[in-house]
Amino acid sequence: MKSIVGIGALALGYKAQGAARDPQGKGNTMSEAELEKELRENLAETESKLKIHPDTHRKLKGYLEELHNKTNPSRSRLWLSCQNDRLKHIRWLVDKNDNGRQSGTRLMMRPYDIPWLVWGIGKMAQKEQTETFTGTMTNGVTENVEKILNSPDVKIEFTDKFADFCCLCVSLDTEGCKVHKEFAGYGTTFPQAVQMSDKLRKDSDAILKIIGLQWNDIVTGKKLLELCVNKAPDPSDFAEFPLPRKDWDYYRAGINRSKKNAG
Repeated sequence: MKSIVGIGALALGYKAQGAARDPQGKGNTMSEAELEKELRENLAETESKLKIHPDTHRKLKGYLEELHNKTNPSRSRLWLSCQNDRLKHIRWLVDKNDNGRQSGTRLMMRPYDIPWLVWGIGKMAQKEQTETFTGTMTNGVTENVEKILNSPDVKIEFTDKFADFCCLCVSLDTEGCKVHKEFAGYGTTFPQAVQMSDKLRKDSDAILKIIGLQWNDIVTGKKLLELCVNKAPDPSDFAEFPLPRKDWDYYRAGINRSKKNAG
């Protein structure tokens, strides 16, 4: 479990360093008091939404409680905007059938996460196994898997900043990643200036090369699975494949399950 917790430590996904992922840019024009009011509304709506998603609520309980204790008008505009954006994105991620087309929301993913996505698809192949997996998972891999399988036309954007695996991670609090020491190059302040170590960048470059994509490519979930099925069906074919050997069988199971989604 340590390896997937590690993935979870790397999340949220601001589109630009030092700026919240705020597609409409509302955070740039709203006052701190307005952002604070929006945050309280977002927090209440998110907690209500998560009542029917107990596993996700369990993972985010500490984060949500921290928001209750920290929200006040003295918080910075950047901090408030980032928390508002994260809460909205949490609600989108747990909505299995919202492909983001109307809102323009994209799934933010580091290329390093791609093998773990397929791994998660394999882990969730059987109902009984899925229940155990979702009940113990500490990050957002299950929600990412469900988003892609239920909304295959969802658009995926690659990032070297925090990504959506950890938008739902127990280790991501209101100030950033709590287990950054496991990842060389991670910062300790919010927003974190460095969000990808040299190793993760190398692994990201390797998986993009294997499946034939570039950092600035935007693909659908269906297309991404299709590329994995056709170009990376087995980790043993690639010396540089960024997935521990002990997880290869679940990756292979994910490839087999993905074939029907990639056709």
